[in-house]
Amino acid sequence: MERRLVGRTALLALFFAALTGVVPAQEARQSTTGPTPPPGVVSPPLSDSKSAVTISGVPSYLWRHGCGPTAVGMVVGYWDGKGFGDLIPGAAAAQTADVQQAVASGGSASSPNPAGSERHYEDYARPEDNSPNLQPDDALLVGRPPHVDNCLADFMRTSRSSASNYYGWSWSNDIEPAFNNYVALRSPYYVPTTSAHYFGSTLNFAVVKQEIDQGRPMVFLVDSDGNGGTDHFITIIGYNDGPPQTYIYFDTWDMATHEAEFRGMSAGCPWGVWGGWSFGLTNTFVFLCEPEGGDFQEGGSLNWTVLVEGAVGVPTYRWFRNSHLIPGKTDSAFSIDELQPEDSGWYECEVTDGNGTVMKTESVYVNVRALNAIPAAGIPALAAVAGLCLLFAARRFWRRA
Repeated sequence: MERRLVGRTALLALFFAALTGVVPAQEARQSTTGPTPPPGVVSPPLSDSKSAVTISGVPSYLWRHGCGPTAVGMVVGYWDGKGFGDLIPGAAAAQTADVQQAVASGGSASSPNPAGSERHYEDYARPEDNSPNLQPDDALLVGRPPHVDNCLADFMRTSRSSASNYYGWSWSNDIEPAFNNYVALRSPYYVPTTSAHYFGSTLNFAVVKQEIDQGRPMVFLVDSDGNGGTDHFITIIGYNDGPPQTYIYFDTWDMATHEAEFRGMSAGCPWGVWGGWSFGLTNTFVFLCEPEGGDFQEGGSLNWTVLVEGAVGVPTYRWFRNSHLIPGKTDSAFSIDELQPEDSGWYECEVTDGNGTVMKTESVYVNVRALNAIPAAGIPALAAVAGLCLLFAARRFWRRA
């Protein structure tokens, strides 16, 4: 009877999903592999097919205290090289010391940080426990408060005993917040987007092709040894239409490019896919200095400078008057040496950064007064003087009469 109820519940959930388009939340899964492949696991080499499509510029990193933070770290390193240079303090094309600290801060198994400089490894990865002997993390054992989260492994809760993670393990539901929180830590102007996809529902080959064609590497959670359970996070950098349809990836265990058939998990099928994540980055920026309008005298000068913060790459500038582009004005500085009355109007500057983000300054009005022109504010005063003159003349006339 219990099995029948479970089956009916599952059927009802699928029926509801079909009607509403809402996919039920997936139960979180773990990665369980270490710094080297499990016995018998082999990553297939890249085929020589000319139909393969790959993203250039995705760095290949080796396992750093967890396949999860390492796989996501390659995505971060890729975006760092696409103009989002604040993601990694230094270069990200190779696994530099800065990359190491961004993936999982602190020391390593062979050279831990000295006491007092604890980071991810010292607080959460020691002792290097293995299933089924889960041990309290070092920060708990010695009774010290852990450091403030500062790397992908921190945000992913990798190796944390409080999250039931052994050394190097991570949960699938921590991929999205890890990417988003790390990006927020590195820059307030970067806007991350992360989406989870599950094989058999929202993850299909069309999604993979779409992301790769748009230049967005993905992360998969797979069953590398084909035992029917998840065990490893990998970075997806390409695909091949086949047949068979394949995905191209970095496996965190070596620097080579690999390729496997795109299929779901099942016993006896190595590299079956459980789910994946797509990532995107946009940015915003703020104006530190903008034009100011006001009254100007004919023959005078006008000088403005636009300064922005948070722009990706080198911004470009376009100036407008009364919504019409001003030819030749393409610098952050704008000036008119000798103002003329016809220069009056509404001015604004459009700024586009290297990522294609477009923002405009507030539109301001410039009023250029002609020489010898009466200021608008002075007209009532002149009218009052004229009135007094008429009154004085009238009084003198009546006295003579």
